[in-house]
Amino acid sequence: MLWNWDPMDTCYLTSSWHITNNGMFAASCIGAALLSVMLEALRRVNRAYDSYVLRQLAALNTANDFKPIPRRATAPQQAVRAVLHAVLFGLAYILMLIVMAANGYMIISIVLGAGVGKFFCDWLALDGDSDVKRDECVTVCCN
Repeated sequence: MLWNWDPMDTCYLTSSWHITNNGMFAASCIGAALLSVMLEALRRVNRAYDSYVLRQLAALNTANDFKPIPRRATAPQQAVRAVLHAVLFGLAYILMLIVMAANGYMIISIVLGAGVGKFFCDWLALDGDSDVKRDECVTVCCN
């Protein structure tokens, strides 16, 4: 596995994804970039869902007149969180395996896709109700 700029006669992930002409390679680069954009969009969905669940839990605590008690996500909420995490994890590993082919054009496509995804899916915003300028990462390990 050496760094290369030659797209011809390269296989990615499986033997059926075999690049034999420039059109196939261009489509592969576009597809890899779109996978990166999709990864960033799914990260955004994951953060938004976590924020939604936290708002629901906070509403339960404020409805209680007594001392707030620790709350956890329900089993269906946690199942959705787990599925989102698994999809993110799998997609990130697929992109990593594509990068491991060490083709410069594919790596550039993936990096550009990640940048485009960040641009469209992760705008900074100031919430009028708080001093927080960005969605807080609610998981132990931020994406």
